[in-house]
Amino acid sequence: MIAALPIVLMSGVATPNEYKAWGVDAVDCDGPLGVMMFAVPGLLIYGVGAVAYGAGYRKRLNLAVAGVCLVVCLFVGANLMAAVKEQRLNDRAPEACR
Repeated sequence: MIAALPIVLMSGVATPNEYKAWGVDAVDCDGPLGVMMFAVPGLLIYGVGAVAYGAGYRKRLNLAVAGVCLVVCLFVGANLMAAVKEQRLNDRAPEACR
């Protein structure tokens, strides 16, 4: 889990639309690939970790680690959904990205 932490941190740093993060209302033609590149492996690793540690729920440490994994999955999933939403907004303006 600790070895995968940089992947998840990069997923959190990557924004769905770089221009909106800078304060400019513009279309980012890169799409959600920059976010998905780090979010999907992070979700897989921490999702499996949540299930694996959640199976040993009788120990408090395992339950705490499973809870942390679920929280990380929620934050990464929210960023991934924001990237997909941004891509759908960009698909409505196809003349901007060619």
